[in-house]
Amino acid sequence: MKKVLIDTCFINKFKDGTKLSDDFALLMEEMMFSPVIHPYVYKNEMALFDFIRGAVEKNVISIASYEDFIQNDVVTIHHKWTAPVSIRESLFMKKLLDK
Repeated sequence: MKKVLIDTCFINKFKDGTKLSDDFALLMEEMMFSPVIHPYVYKNEMALFDFIRGAVEKNVISIASYEDFIQNDVVTIHHKWTAPVSIRESLFMKKLLDK
């Protein structure tokens, strides 16, 4: 399975009432993706939603660690993930790397 970074806007498209739609798991399985959330985005955005917390508790979605993102060079980060990170996450990582 390839890790793919997901954000709040993407996952909200799969909200089915109070839970994550079964279509989300089906899509991830068919694409052979393992969905991952950036820890900052989870804590400050996604953890506010019961349906996302439920998906994390059921291991449908995992939360990455900061060590997965904080590297010595941007090239390493780019090649580590299946999908490119969002602009917000890129800026966040750039600030960390510039310190």
